[in-house]
This record gives sequence, C-alpha cells and structure tokens, in this order.
Amino acid sequence: MFTRERIEKAAEIAVTHGYKNTQDPTQKRKDLFDEALTTHRVYLVVILHNIPPEPSEIPRPIVVTHPIFPLTSTLSGVVEKKDAELVKANTIFNKLITIEEIRDVHLTFQMRRDLAKAYDVYACTTSLYDQVLKYGGKSFTCKHTIVCTDSPMEAVSKEEVMCTTQLRDPKGNNLSIKVGYFNATDPDEEVQRGHIAKIADNVLDVIKSFDKTLPGGFKNCKLLAINLVPGHGLPNIPFYESVLPKNERIFEEHPIRPPDPLDTAIRELYRDMEEQGMIDEEMKALEPRMSRRERERAGLPRIRASKAKQEQSADADKDVDKYAPEKSEGSTSSDEEDSS
Repeated sequence: MFTRERIEKAAEIAVTHGYKNTQDPTQKRKDLFDEALTTHRVYLVVILHNIPPEPSEIPRPIVVTHPIFPLTSTLSGVVEKKDAELVKANTIFNKLITIEEIRDVHLTFQMRRDLAKAYDVYACTTSLYDQVLKYGGKSFTCKHTIVCTDSPMEAVSKEEVMCTTQLRDPKGNNLSIKVGYFNATDPDEEVQRGHIAKIADNVLDVIKSFDKTLPGGFKNCKLLAINLVPGHGLPNIPFYESVLPKNERIFEEHPIRPPDPLDTAIRELYRDMEEQGMIDEEMKALEPRMSRRERERAGLPRIRASKAKQEQSADADKDVDKYAPEKSEGSTSSDEEDSS
C-alpha cells in the first residue's frame, strides 16, 4: 500500500529534476529540440490490470485541492446558443463561444486549430462535451485543454474550473491524469517544498475518487507513477504497484449483451420458413450474413455450396489436371528402379 511519504518522494524527484534541467528561455537553444519552457506539468500515470470493455469518450471531472492551471490563464466558455445570454452574467469567461458557431463558422481544421490557440483553457458542461467532440473534432479537443464540469456554467467559479482535472477512459491499459504544475524559476527550497506538497495533495484527491471515476475502481490499478512534461529524459517515477491474483479478472472478458429483439425475430422467422421448404435460391441470396458459429447457435443448418459452384469447382479441377505435366516413360521406369 502506498503512503503520502512515497507520493511526496516521487514528486520531489520530479520537481528537482525539472529545476535542474530547465533552460533559461532568454538563452539560445543548443539544439532544435531543446526545451526552453520553465513551466512543467505533472501527471499521474495509471497502468491498469484489465482494459475497460466499453470505454467512454466523455471525461469524468475530478475537483482537487490546488489549481492544475495558473489562475492567470485566459478562460473561454463553450455553451449552446440558447444558454449564451444566461451565462453572460458570469464574468469569469473572457469570451463565450457557442456550439453552433463551432459547427457553422469554424469549418476547416486550421480554423479549429486557431480557435484552440486563442485561449489557455476552455470550459463546458459534461453533458455538452459530446457535441464539442462531434463538431470541434480532434483539431479542437485532442491537443488542447477543455475542462468539463458538472456545475452549471452560469454559476461555476474560475477557481473550480482551474482546480478540475478529468479522467478519460483509456483504449489501452494506461492513462494519464494532470495533477498540477510548477514554474521552475525560483530556486528557493521553501517554494520547491510547496510545489511538492500541492502535487501530493492533488494526487491523493484523484486516487480517492477512483472508486467512482475509474473503470474497475482502485482495485484495477496495477501501477501508479508520477510523470513530468517536459520530462528532459525523466522516466515515470512509480510509488505504488499491485499484483492481481492468478485467473482473476476485473471485467468479464466478453461482456454479454442482450440480442436485438428485431434481429432475433427475423432469424426465427427465417428458420421456420427454411424448415417448411419456403426458402429458394433468391431468398438465400438475401439472407443476412451469419457466421457458421452464429448459424449453429440459432439452430440453422450449415450452408452448402450451390450446384453451380460445385460444378464450377469440378471444372476447375479438370483444367488443372489437363495442364499438369505428364510423366514420361523413362521417368516412370527410373522411379520403379529406384523403388526396387
């Protein structure tokens, strides 16, 4: 089991490494890929025992104790057109943009990328995120920060938005959750210890929410680690690891889904018609595509090739025999001598 001391130790390694490898932005970079940023983002890396069977595209918001974005960040709100007038009363937003505007005005990839760069943080309600993803696309959502909140946009505070991180279901067995940031400019040890304490508090807040937000709950966590971006070559710093008992799974390997009632009714009708001899060649051509295993489960007989296909395959065999090389008499006698 992990402790707060282990989390603080992992955070201390990340913060110290960030301070040591931060390059002065005023100096010329030695290499094209040298990082000149002084602000580092800290992530909680989660590796799962079992992959979620049905990952959701909608992120789950988690409110933490300390901000994960600078409070001076510019903030834009994404709302529906019918709610724009109501949300305007909330003065925390630098600008409001509507879903209809994203859909009708920002049509190209470049326009959506430019929109994503216009503000530091975008905020929307969780119920609206599917439309943001649909009309904004990955150009707007993939590499930009869009904070989902459960609070209504007309009443949410800027501190709540800046203190909200989110968990997205992974398509694999690992995911990252932002848990904080620090500016590696002040070398004072007290400042560094403050960064470490804030990161540890946020990590604990995220872990406490796993039973509600993480598929499978905390039991599904195989490894927890701290990650730094930009990392300057720093690997993940683990502070917790667990082992799942043999032959135990968090999720069912193949979740059982109820069959479609309409599809089941059509197949039962087809089976009854087939038993009564009412299915001809034309109707077989219109039969829904079913695998051999599905036909066996439905109680349908195996489909045999039609007479035309059988005759076609027989003609193909004759053609192969006709063009096959014939054995000469000499080769036959030599083969017989070898066998003797």
